[in-house]
Amino acid sequence: MRQTLFFIPHELAGIPIFGFGWLLGLWILVSGLLAWRTTRKQGGSHELVGMLPVLAIVAAVIVFLIPRIEEPILPGWLTLPPSTTSETGLPIRGYGVLLLTAVVSGVLLAVYRAQRMGLEADTIFSLAFAMFVTGIVGARLFFVIQYWDTMQGQNLTETLRNIFNVVQGGLVVYGSLIGAMVGFAYFCWKHQLPALALADLIAPSLALGLAIGRVGCLMNGCCYGGPCSYPWAITFPPQSPPYSEQAADGTFLGIDFAEPADAQMGVQVASVTAGSVADAAGITANARIVSLDGYEVNSLDNVKSVLSRATSEVVITLDSGRSIVLANPRPARSQPIHPTQIYSALNATLLCLFALALYPFRQRDGQVIAVLLTLYAITRFLLEVIRTDEGSFGGTGLTISQNVSILMAVGLAVLWASIYLRPAKLVWPRNA
Repeated sequence: MRQTLFFIPHELAGIPIFGFGWLLGLWILVSGLLAWRTTRKQGGSHELVGMLPVLAIVAAVIVFLIPRIEEPILPGWLTLPPSTTSETGLPIRGYGVLLLTAVVSGVLLAVYRAQRMGLEADTIFSLAFAMFVTGIVGARLFFVIQYWDTMQGQNLTETLRNIFNVVQGGLVVYGSLIGAMVGFAYFCWKHQLPALALADLIAPSLALGLAIGRVGCLMNGCCYGGPCSYPWAITFPPQSPPYSEQAADGTFLGIDFAEPADAQMGVQVASVTAGSVADAAGITANARIVSLDGYEVNSLDNVKSVLSRATSEVVITLDSGRSIVLANPRPARSQPIHPTQIYSALNATLLCLFALALYPFRQRDGQVIAVLLTLYAITRFLLEVIRTDEGSFGGTGLTISQNVSILMAVGLAVLWASIYLRPAKLVWPRNA
């Protein structure tokens, strides 16, 4: 895990890099070259009008947004370009770098395949931009809705900062898929392109992007799994999501809490780890805990809220009235857990290779994307079984992603039916 790779310093040669500085000047130069190139093409004036809002938005981000997300540069951290004078800089997150790598890799693969079928690279680039924008919006919206309680700040400004802080993680794959599908459908409708044939073409690119993106999840520490005793289990450092979760759910104390059947009786101890501080203090399974550090607890959320703020000791009060002072250990690393990010990356890699292998043997347009999405829905449902970063949703006992997998199965049934109700033909040849 490495959430921050390096910092871009605030200024270079006494001139700010962001805001009204070097980057804005470079963007103006790039925008001018793009405008000149566009106007030289047939119908370029109309295309330029469509580009202007995007160019203006990027310029606004450079001037107004990026300077506001700079952070103090910690001693010893790498800055690119090297700087010894800047006290603040833009943190370059591992998650964001891998996300960008995923997009670029997927687009380049799609361009290579499209050119073999006579499609212009510009068509794929334009499609990629549309899908990227709507995909990011969908992925973030899905995450914000799912974790709204953690998104809310003390004021509107803090809440908005939390919502738009995408580079530190917080994107849901299913949300990005739904958003990208919206952008894809609109693009095909606007440009009168064969949607199913084009979906088959870009299917391997979607899986490739997902594979690389999941490596970004590993660097960020999100999308983690449950306890693992296999040799390939991994641990995470303090301040990481898995470590914080284990500190809050009683893992370091050696207590596995259970949701109480009766909230008036406190939280039940489901089990106690042998040799743990709780075991040494005489706490046993089925004990009832009514308060932690003086705070009444009657749900697992209460327990996590108190333990996340606990210091070096925790005072546990049982329903018998007995109070026990427990040392609250903070190990150097988290307990071993499943590397579900790596599982997901391997799964997506296999899906990419399978889609590439299947493409020359397709009989109807839409078969490749349908197979890819069907396999993804199944594997995602199964992977959720060993992930612990998502709780149950809607009282179903399943995570939100498992619920979406089930709904997706319904949509895929409709897709499969529409594919086989169409005449058996291909827009592009199998060997293209």
